[in-house]
Parts: sequence; structure tokens; C-alpha cells
Amino acid sequence: NAEYMGIVLPMTNKATKTCVYVGGLDEAVTESLLHSAFIPFGEIKDIQIPPDAADPQKHRGFGFVEFELAEDAASAVENMSGSELYGRVITVNSAKPQVMTERLSRPVWQEDQFFEFYKPDEQRVAEIKGVTPAAEGEGADTGAVGEPSAKKARIAD
Repeated sequence: NAEYMGIVLPMTNKATKTCVYVGGLDEAVTESLLHSAFIPFGEIKDIQIPPDAADPQKHRGFGFVEFELAEDAASAVENMSGSELYGRVITVNSAKPQVMTERLSRPVWQEDQFFEFYKPDEQRVAEIKGVTPAAEGEGADTGAVGEPSAKKARIAD
């Protein structure tokens, strides 16, 4: 099992494939309802329906059902994929383990290339501040407070 945002998620054992992914779930579907829908295929070890990060009262529309035996999981995939649950067609597949790479676990701005690519343009920064790059720090006449010389010249015309 792995932990994601404080939630223990079942992990697929590659040798046995006992965990299935169930997607396309209606908001009304609960762990208890999933249990009832999948128990005919075999003994269930665990069921997880990850909550929505924006609204913890709702789930994200998918879940995981972990069976005791790989044959039971295969039977559930074969029989339940494409079936209807609470008025919605669900997808049932063998779950794949979440691949965590070092790059995925770090914010994008920790990459060296991020700031090189998104480095602020000095000319644009000066325009936003309301001063010309030559005037900034050199004490040049910028006209009214925060008004660049070029703008002052245009107004006079």
C-alpha cells in the first residue's frame, strides 16, 4: 500500500494482479456500494475511493477494489467493465501501480530550466513599473510619478 495525501491507496502486486481500477463512478457511489457490486466475484481485501482535493465530501469518480485472489480480480474485470452502476457505464481494468518519479514529486520551479525559460524580460518589467530601463536607477526625468518619459511626450503631442 502507498500513501497519497494522507490516503492509503492499495498497490497492485505485479505477480498476482489482485487490485482493479473502477472508473466513471457516480457521485452517489460509496465504498459499501462498490463492495456489494464486486463481492460476487470473490473475497475483497480492501476498497478505496479517493476524495476530491477541492471538496473532501465528494470523490474523484474512481476507486480501487483489491481482491484476495488474482483470478477473482480478473473475473471482475471481465464481467464488470462496460457495465452500468448507478446509471453510468463504468470502466474496470487491472490497476497499475502509481509510478512516482523524482521529477513528479518536485514542483516545476525546482527545475533549473524553469527560470531560464520564464526569466522576466527587463523591458517588460520596466513597462510594468512605469519606467524606462535607462531611466531606472539613473535618475533620468520620468515625468510625473510613475509616468515614463515616452508617455509624457505622447501626451504633449
